[in-house]
Amino acid sequence: MPLRWFRVRPLLGSRERVLPLLGLGWALEYHRLEDRLEIFYRSEAAKVSFNRVAAAEEKAPPELPSVGFEVKIRGKEWWLPVEVRDFHGLLEAMEPGTVVQVVALRDYKLKEKLVKKAEALREGREYTAGRVLASVLLGESVFAVKRDEQLAQELRRRAQSVWQLAFRVYARDEQLARELAEQLLARLMVDDEKHWRLDKIRVKKPRDAEKLRDPLRLKKGDTSRPWLPEDKLRVILELPEPASTLPVDFARGAPLPSIVPKRSEIRIGELSDGREIRIDVDDLYRHAWVIGRTGAGKSTFIVNMVLRLWETGRGAVVVIDPHGDLARDVVEAAPTLEGVVFLDPEAKPFGLNPIELPRLPDRDLARSVAIDNVVAILEKAFRLPETAVNVKFILRTLLGVLYEKTPSPTLADLYEAVIALYNGELELETDDPMWRAQVELLREMQEQSFISALNRLQPFATNPLLRRVSSKTTVDLGELVEKRSLVVFSIPKAYGETVSELLASTILLKLWFYVLERALLRKPRVPVFVFIDEFQNVGGLPVIETILSEARKYGLHLVAAHQHTQQLPGELLQSLLTNTALKVVFAVEGPDVQRLRMVDPDFAQEIEKALPGLTVGTALVRIQARPGEEPYPPLLVRTDPPPPKRRELEEALPLLPSFEPPGVESRDVRAMLNPVLRYLPRERLSPVEQLVLYHVYVLSRGSSDGWAQWSDVRMRLGLPPKRAEAARDQLAARGLVEVRREGNRLLLRYRGGLFAGLRQVAPSDEGWRLAVAAVLYYLEHGYYVAPARQDPGLSAKPDLVAIPFDKAGLALKYSGAVAVEIESCNEVSTHPEQVARNIEKHGSTPFVEVHLWFPKKCLAEMQRPFGAARKPKPVKLFPVSFTGRRAVLLEAALEEISGGGGAASPATPGASVEAGDVGEVLGEAPGGEEAGSVEEAGEGSPGLHGGPAGSLKEPVEDHAAGGEPAGTGEAGGGLEQLRSVLEQQAAAMRRLAEAVRAVAETQKTILELLERQTRLLEELAGAKEPIAGGSQREETAGGEARSEPAETRGEPETETPGEAGQQDHTETPETPEPRTETREPQSCVEIELDEPPGEKLCLPPRTAQRAQTLRARGYRLVKTGNRVYAEKHRRKTPIV
Repeated sequence: MPLRWFRVRPLLGSRERVLPLLGLGWALEYHRLEDRLEIFYRSEAAKVSFNRVAAAEEKAPPELPSVGFEVKIRGKEWWLPVEVRDFHGLLEAMEPGTVVQVVALRDYKLKEKLVKKAEALREGREYTAGRVLASVLLGESVFAVKRDEQLAQELRRRAQSVWQLAFRVYARDEQLARELAEQLLARLMVDDEKHWRLDKIRVKKPRDAEKLRDPLRLKKGDTSRPWLPEDKLRVILELPEPASTLPVDFARGAPLPSIVPKRSEIRIGELSDGREIRIDVDDLYRHAWVIGRTGAGKSTFIVNMVLRLWETGRGAVVVIDPHGDLARDVVEAAPTLEGVVFLDPEAKPFGLNPIELPRLPDRDLARSVAIDNVVAILEKAFRLPETAVNVKFILRTLLGVLYEKTPSPTLADLYEAVIALYNGELELETDDPMWRAQVELLREMQEQSFISALNRLQPFATNPLLRRVSSKTTVDLGELVEKRSLVVFSIPKAYGETVSELLASTILLKLWFYVLERALLRKPRVPVFVFIDEFQNVGGLPVIETILSEARKYGLHLVAAHQHTQQLPGELLQSLLTNTALKVVFAVEGPDVQRLRMVDPDFAQEIEKALPGLTVGTALVRIQARPGEEPYPPLLVRTDPPPPKRRELEEALPLLPSFEPPGVESRDVRAMLNPVLRYLPRERLSPVEQLVLYHVYVLSRGSSDGWAQWSDVRMRLGLPPKRAEAARDQLAARGLVEVRREGNRLLLRYRGGLFAGLRQVAPSDEGWRLAVAAVLYYLEHGYYVAPARQDPGLSAKPDLVAIPFDKAGLALKYSGAVAVEIESCNEVSTHPEQVARNIEKHGSTPFVEVHLWFPKKCLAEMQRPFGAARKPKPVKLFPVSFTGRRAVLLEAALEEISGGGGAASPATPGASVEAGDVGEVLGEAPGGEEAGSVEEAGEGSPGLHGGPAGSLKEPVEDHAAGGEPAGTGEAGGGLEQLRSVLEQQAAAMRRLAEAVRAVAETQKTILELLERQTRLLEELAGAKEPIAGGSQREETAGGEARSEPAETRGEPETETPGEAGQQDHTETPETPEPRTETREPQSCVEIELDEPPGEKLCLPPRTAQRAQTLRARGYRLVKTGNRVYAEKHRRKTPIV
């Protein structure tokens, strides 16, 4: 066998320290460096021979210094044996830059010479020499020697195995080399002090050093060098102990078995004895786990495994690198660029939409799976706290709505939708009862908290690079997998940690969705091997556990790599320990040693000793046995060095395929999520505000003085008190209603705003009358109505938009939105083609129906455009006639809401309509004719959604797309038939109105009783515990006691918008002069409030005790108006 150099490091804990002695020769060198002493051994021994002694690494020693000395024998007594003592002491005397070298040759010729010397001694020819030899060998004096025959026998025994030795030292200068040589001579013991000489050595060329290091170049039978029997070499070949002061690198020895698994496909390294360790591709089918601290050798190991796995052609290989260095190394070392795909957001741009709907056959399943995983991605990437429950709920709901509108929403869409919700610019129709409450919580979030929660999402909406990367998917991962490509994703954290984590999670999710899709469609399953560095970036995905436990049957196989165990939750860590067939553990420290010792519980103690001392590139490898195999023990493997670089990345980029995304087009996400909002004016009343304003308008117009009582308005609204009062205050602040107080009554007067914008959509007088009638009609029947937005970009806009309002959920039903078209007789007669277009244009609008309002007197003229028009949406006709002093529509509304109060009284000066008085609209017709009833199209009127008038039946004219109208002429039916149907449905409408009026009267009585009961309960509660600051007792005419704040006595009662939402302003009858009661003064306890700061109140003892208890539990004492609350986390608990 050839001689090989090994760098050896003594094993800690090993009892054997002598280097193996094999072959005809060996060389041993000690090199003293600045900080350590390195040992090199040249021998025919294999690596396995060092297992119990040292960690051997095949490595050549450094160059020899230029000056040296060799110890040789001076006289003729060459055969005198030498004793070497304290050889390690010589090593301690070495200076940096010096070398001690021992070269040995098994010398058979020298053995023959020694045997001849022994024969001569036995025959008496070497008497004097025999005496000296005896004294040396046997330790006896010259005068007490044994017989010559005994001396010859001892010399022959020692000559059985003779090694010729060359002792040399080297240094950077001659003086330092000589001093070290003198130290060496002091340790070579012989009887003759003049036995040795020093021969100078010059090392000029590398060839000179090679000759000096080759034991086979020593001259056999040379008697100028010392010799030793084999049993005396131990003192030279013995390695230093750990307790010595020598700065030697020691290896941590773990008594692990070295049983090599029977694998052949992919080499991963070798054992200390040089035997190869390989794995098969099948071992990766059950996933792999690579862990180790930074710089331990993980990246090099992954690069080698990626390239060797891809070269097998057994499947597609995907690399996800969050740093960029690993991706670069893979591309630069790839054996060929054919089949290689490199993707980087900037160097090689690509598009990958993180929230795109997966292409699964079952769309409901796709939406459910996508929402769960996308929310988990956003939660982890955006660092949403556990307390941000409402933000997560809103994200889930928004994603559900986005997926209904488009399969490819973007992060920019999601961001703009959340911002629009926060700013109150977006409303969605959903059946989830929690939705509106969660939106309210979102809008109540402090701006700083909201921004900190979603500022990580903003770059995807504003940064051009990130918006391009995340808007449209340009990489078909399924196609690349089928081609068995090597796909390398470089997503450095230089683009932002959020971007890196988001894209890494997206890549893994899209691969998971792809393997699910092909499994459901029974497509061929090409194995997909995914190498994920910084595995903790995707550890929060819900599908990770599923992938680890079930993905093998889908053909998706993970190689997870990260630094330490604390980066992963305990459940995921246990899953990696359980579900990975290949575990590769590089050097780790601290608590990780205790956790990773369970990689193999049978060798836990040995693993615990080995892990902290692993050198760079050395790993503990555990390969799971296959069915029928005995379990393999863990192995200490020296992984292979990096592969050679074949090219620079910059040279490869032009040769690699391109997946650059196109430019991103902006789109209005508000219009996409709720297209009806495009048709509503930007400045408009809220549904609750409009409903409040409508009832104030009706009641104030119906009263003698033009004022409406708030208690009556609230009773007819049927809304939660806080929402109604908040809307009332907003209307008052905007000047649309006037509020004043008379005693305990809160009065409101209509000032305007209900008919704003109607002149723009219906500029003619006749059209304006129709528009006002339509507004009142829809408001009466539970609709929200507004003039359409006057936007030039809206080519198919209606005149009015009517949307059903659900009072129970306080939400608009946008799915039932109606387009209202106002057509005057002039338009019907002179521009019938325009009327037809007004019907046809709504094929592209989001409205479910088209309502056509027109004067009844031009019903015959309407037949022409109505019959000629194509009807893409159902059309309902609303012919209106003005034949009486009052419109029946307005009278019906007043009767139904006010409980049969009859016709409205004339308008007062303070109650006006912006475009003219309602009496002008619904009063006398032009030319002195009587303006009569506005007759709705019978049962063709809109259905009621939570309104006060009941529910209406099917429409009189409901023509689906492409249907034929009812009428005369070629369009079909005839004018008389249409008129007959309208009259029948009008009669049915009147009968229904009578029934609804009776229901409304009953409802009114019940509400009055409930309100009176509520007022009595509040007054009884006030009598038990007086309001802070003192109170005065009064009795009503009925003998009921009530409490009035002391500070309001003797002052006019007014109400501010802030107080309106907290007081009960129901009307109470006038009371006689209150009786004076004499009461003993009540003791009180002074309490300081938190808000307003510094203000103090005197509270009854029991109330004060309760306030102190709540404050101790973290509540703040806050005074609002005349009430005191305990407030915590926006939740208020009344105290007084």
